[in-house]
Amino acid sequence: MIVRVGLPAGPVVESSSEVRGHLGRAVDRAGRGTGTVVTRHGRPEAVLVGIGEDRRLKRIEADALGPEAGSRGRRREAGGGGV
Repeated sequence: MIVRVGLPAGPVVESSSEVRGHLGRAVDRAGRGTGTVVTRHGRPEAVLVGIGEDRRLKRIEADALGPEAGSRGRRREAGGGGV
């Protein structure tokens, strides 16, 4: 076991069947700031992150794309198409 003092832990990598078996734990980890990369057949397929991280990434994206990105993002969220 490697302990990295002072450095943030990286994401946990698990297969979709592993995550299915303990989704609650993966959600708890995400809420504490440790994401989960979900693989299918050994390939990364999805990422489970906490809502705070999701919002932070959306702010970064909006800042990078400028004011028009904000209006597109609001329409997308209002339509219920995203998480």
